[in-house]
Amino acid sequence: MVWAKWRKNNYQHSLILIVLPLLYVWQPFFIFNPLGFQLFIRFAEKLKSHFDNFSHITHLRILPLPKKSIFLKMDKEYEVKYHEQEETNWWFVSRRNIILQQLKGNKVPSKAKILDIGSAGGILSLYLISKGYENVYSLDYSEDAIALCKKRGLKNAFVMDGQRPDFPEHEFDVIIASDSLEHLFDDKLALNNWFKILKANGIAIIYVPAFMWLWSKHDEINFHYRRYTRKELNNKLTSCGFTIVKSGYWNFLVFIPTAILRLMQKAFKKGNLKKMNSQSDQLLKLPKWINKILMGLVIFENKLTSKIRLPIGISTFAIAKK
Repeated sequence: MVWAKWRKNNYQHSLILIVLPLLYVWQPFFIFNPLGFQLFIRFAEKLKSHFDNFSHITHLRILPLPKKSIFLKMDKEYEVKYHEQEETNWWFVSRRNIILQQLKGNKVPSKAKILDIGSAGGILSLYLISKGYENVYSLDYSEDAIALCKKRGLKNAFVMDGQRPDFPEHEFDVIIASDSLEHLFDDKLALNNWFKILKANGIAIIYVPAFMWLWSKHDEINFHYRRYTRKELNNKLTSCGFTIVKSGYWNFLVFIPTAILRLMQKAFKKGNLKKMNSQSDQLLKLPKWINKILMGLVIFENKLTSKIRLPIGISTFAIAKK
């Protein structure tokens, strides 16, 4: 019985390690050929449903509770690197692009009161102001991050616990939490409080890392509590009173190489791949030309996301209404 289970798990694991590289090689055909793209979407949906039941490579992340707070702070060395790269790194640039796209798609007026939860150094807040949004507030639990926000000219920047933002009820038209919810120990408490400070018909735009089986050292350095599936994020939002306007996955085009790397790290528990996983925060300073290519690919994907729902990705998002 045990042998049969081991054979089945290793067979599935090996099959995925073979199929994913083949898909990556043929990715241009799938993306730029309409028929190929439909085939790829169908296969990805089946692959996703298989991953959702892939218990032998899924684990629950349990972090010890901090003594003085119920949220965890980012590793200081990593935080410095984060602030250095948040303005130009392909990931942050393309994420700002899709958030702006979603604000416009939901016809958010320029005078809307917007709260950026987990603002870091305030680059997203500054970007939104530069695009005409006049009333943006920034919130982060890091004193260094908020000091940087103020140095960059953001007056409405506050050191606060994202789980308990200290604002009156019905205060904001929009809440944006891009890669913030996973840092909070009690995400349902946070969502309930976010719901309270939103105005009637206000919206929340939330991005979080996807799939626990993609867990790596990067998550640990970031002090993440969890990664989500689209369904899990939607369920938590609806249980707190929100109505889902739209949800899906993001960073679909780089999902395959990332999945290959993470699965190989899990498959080969010794050697260079494991060592790389244990030492890397995976926020790399890339050559400009590579950064530009990745940025272009994901911004292209952002346009697709406005028309179709992608079945898998590195992140999952939801736009939810009060």
